[in-house]
Amino acid sequence: MVEYSDAHDYGPQYGRLPEEERDQRETVVNSYLAILSPKEREAFILHYGANLTYSQTAEVMNLSYQNTKATVKRSRKKIGEPHLRTRMNEEERALAGFMVQHLVDKGWGLRGAARLLMLNEGQAKLYLADYGRWIHTHGKSHLTS
Repeated sequence: MVEYSDAHDYGPQYGRLPEEERDQRETVVNSYLAILSPKEREAFILHYGANLTYSQTAEVMNLSYQNTKATVKRSRKKIGEPHLRTRMNEEERALAGFMVQHLVDKGWGLRGAARLLMLNEGQAKLYLADYGRWIHTHGKSHLTS
């Protein structure tokens, strides 16, 4: 199975993250990736994680350009679907905020993170606030346990 790896363990200033925080991020990211089929997961990671173009991703996966583009789009949509805020409980909203924060820390910026997760910037800000409230109330360790 293709998973988020420790090759992506750098924080906002490109310093190494503490091992506990890196492990928590990896757990959260893998939980989001787990909702994808193996093909969708591979396409998503190659395109967004490895920054390959659609053409390069298609070549690696031995798929057509159109099939690859559709697979990546479908995977983005699947990852975005759980973010219907009204259907999410407090922990799910905090996890969504954690994902937004992680992508912002990786250099995507708020707009880029929101777009990748199929959110608008307002939703992304709400999830960040939910994440902040969760951390203040429960601490980071309770989010991924």
